[in-house]
Amino acid sequence: MTYKEYIAQIVYSEEDGCFIGDIVGIRDIVCFHGDSLEEIRTAFEESVDDYLLTCQEFNRLPQKPVFPKERQQTDEEIEISFLHNGHENK
Repeated sequence: MTYKEYIAQIVYSEEDGCFIGDIVGIRDIVCFHGDSLEEIRTAFEESVDDYLLTCQEFNRLPQKPVFPKERQQTDEEIEISFLHNGHENK
């Protein structure tokens, strides 16, 4: 999942019963969660926007993602994997 050049790494936590994500490729720690694919996407986009705003407020440049050139999962692949594992998109 990508937004404004930032990439999310998302996992489903059986223990918490929700998706948990973080932004990959930057040293700053930006985490978010949601109960559905729609909620996790919204939480991710809000987290990126909050991160950029916080950097601006503290007069520092936001980190740009740096990561190896490896294939990232598309939203469709994440949804297929989610449904394949017996979860419903609520």
